[in-house]
Amino acid sequence: MQNRKLVAEWCFEKGAADNVIEKKVRDGKTYFVVNDYGKLRALFAELGFGRTVVTTPEHHDEMIAYTSQLCHIISSAYLREPLALEHAGFSAGSFRDLTRVGAPAPALWSELFASNSEALLPVLDRLIARLVDFRDAIAADDRPALVRQLAEGQEFKRRLSMPSNP
Repeated sequence: MQNRKLVAEWCFEKGAADNVIEKKVRDGKTYFVVNDYGKLRALFAELGFGRTVVTTPEHHDEMIAYTSQLCHIISSAYLREPLALEHAGFSAGSFRDLTRVGAPAPALWSELFASNSEALLPVLDRLIARLVDFRDAIAADDRPALVRQLAEGQEFKRRLSMPSNP
């Protein structure tokens, strides 16, 4: 993705004197090899990154698909419901929270979705399956299934709030 490329090039230039990272080109692809993670974290701090995570490119793309792109898709899809236009007087914090990112720049975000489709599609498919589970439980008046699904969500929310998950 373009942002990673810009950050990597900036860090490469700023850290060149200390050989923080090396730029390598193989088979027409450019790679950056990290030689000093401590100095690289300091460079990231200069860019305003408060926390850095060492990961693979694939896991990064999967996490961006989940933590950012999926949220924009959900919000945009939610806002396209005709009832959204009648929300005044009925909505509060939940509506505001879910719709906050629902109006992204269409050209930019469609490019981001397309360029990360390999990671985004499986995340989207898993969400759709969970939504179908809710739909099926509601249609069948299966209250134990609804309780179970909501309790599972509650447990994941509790785990997100733990100190090891900032």
